[in-house]
Formats: sequence, structure tokens, C-alpha cells
Amino acid sequence: MNCVQLGVYDKLKVRINEKGQLIFADNAFLEFTGLEIDDIVGEPFKVLFDKDFEEGGYDQMLFPYMVQKKKFYFLMSGRMRQGKCYWAIARSTHYFTNGNQEPRFLVEIKMLPEASAQVVADLFAKLIEIKRNAGTEYAVKYFRGYLEENGMTMENFALKVLGVKEKKLDKYFKI
Repeated sequence: MNCVQLGVYDKLKVRINEKGQLIFADNAFLEFTGLEIDDIVGEPFKVLFDKDFEEGGYDQMLFPYMVQKKKFYFLMSGRMRQGKCYWAIARSTHYFTNGNQEPRFLVEIKMLPEASAQVVADLFAKLIEIKRNAGTEYAVKYFRGYLEENGMTMENFALKVLGVKEKKLDKYFKI
């Protein structure tokens, strides 16, 4: 993969509606990725992910968790123009608009440190290989088993990969 990273202090933001479609991207996101607002608004949020993630149905695995949890963290390989990508951790938070009964989602994206990006890239390469050979269900089972075997939640895994001293991912997003 041809991935590039911003500094870990940079934060990008997008908003997703209750149907999983992009409804907003901030200027920092658009500048960094090179994507055009008109090309992504109204599209399924899988357009955020690089090709392997999009084809792997990653959005279909994530969206049910985003809907269930008021705050949800996930690792991602994001799409950029000209076939480039970036590795990041994202935090999805529910919010409601006037009269809207279904939650919408603010997704804040922070870059992974380069050393962490390689660890995550290796793990996700294995998950994508499993998905291609045995299906999404087995890739998800493998990842859940990996977390369980190591006595970790997704948040613990992300903190370990990031190599930060914080005990909560929220603090990483405040950096």
C-alpha cells in the first residue's frame, strides 16, 4: 500500500447520517485526502476506506456497532486521491438533529504513529486474506478471537497499538 501519514496531532472530521451516507467533511479532511466534497456527500461511508477495506465490507461490519454504541472506536485505512491511503484511528459519536429520532454520527479521525500504522497494516492484511478465502464472518471471528486471546477490548488494542500512556482513547483525541 502507498500510505502517507499526517502528524498525530492532526484531526479530521466527517459526519454520517442514519443511513450510513456521508453528509459532511471538514476542510482539513478534504485537503489531506484530496477528495472533493461533491464526490463524497450522499455516498455510503465506505468511500472513506481504501480499496481493500471497501471491498472487504468493512463498513458493513462497522455500521451496526456505530448504531448500537454512543461512542465507538475503530481502526481504518483511509482513501486518498491517486491511490494513496493513510492509517488512522476513528471515534464515532452519536448526535441528534432537530426532530431526528435516529442518531447521526460525528467521526473524528486521528492518524496513527508510523510504527503503529505498520502493526495495524500487517494485522489487517491477514484479516483481508481471511475474508477473501473464507468470508467476512471468519475474518471477524479471527479478530474477535485475537482480542479475546490477548484479553483486550478494541479500546485496549488501540491503546496498545498507539503505544500511549493514556488509559482512555478519549485522551488521545484531545492531544
